[in-house]
Amino acid sequence: MFNFFKPKKEDLILQYADGTKLHKLMRYSDGYKLMSADDNTDYKAGKFKPVRDFESFDDFWTFFISDAKWFLNYPQQGEVSYDTVNLAPNILSETNKVRISGNFTFSEYERLHQWDNFIYKNVKPDDFIQPCFNCRNNVHYNPRYPKYICGQCQSLLTDATGRPVEYFNTGWSGTGCKGYFAGTNQKEEYNSDTCYIADKSFTAEEARFGGIVIQAKE
Repeated sequence: MFNFFKPKKEDLILQYADGTKLHKLMRYSDGYKLMSADDNTDYKAGKFKPVRDFESFDDFWTFFISDAKWFLNYPQQGEVSYDTVNLAPNILSETNKVRISGNFTFSEYERLHQWDNFIYKNVKPDDFIQPCFNCRNNVHYNPRYPKYICGQCQSLLTDATGRPVEYFNTGWSGTGCKGYFAGTNQKEEYNSDTCYIADKSFTAEEARFGGIVIQAKE
């Protein structure tokens, strides 16, 4: 759990929990100090002790994100302050790196997305980077579908034998999802939601607000 504050002289910068301990980063006239307490439930009652010094916030941030899956170590949840404009670029840079790498599971992405929500009011929607999960070209940021592919790549979908397939909604309002072999005018059904591009497997499904979305399988 994090609570962020605007930096002031000799003041609390942020506080967070890692599942076993509470931590506070304090700024003093000569630098920053990380304080920790064994009690992981109460910031006010916890007995904090200094554990590490940092010359700058950037030094602390480097320490904080030293693990590539830092967002799993420090789950963002509960009540938080949105007065975080100075930290938004740091968080955005790291969440974008994870999306670009593609190195995450769907469950891990839920934790990452909590950090995007935390800074959402302090960044522009176009600042979030999300690549197509096949060609890696940028697509529209859609956290509901973190592994979806672009329209151009959808035209490359095949069955397991390499025969082209395509998907359509079954309802007039954009509901349902039905597969067909491409070029058959939706007459020859492809009865599977699993499709392929080369050796990569994907799943076709009805999109949340209509249409079809194709996502990489885990």
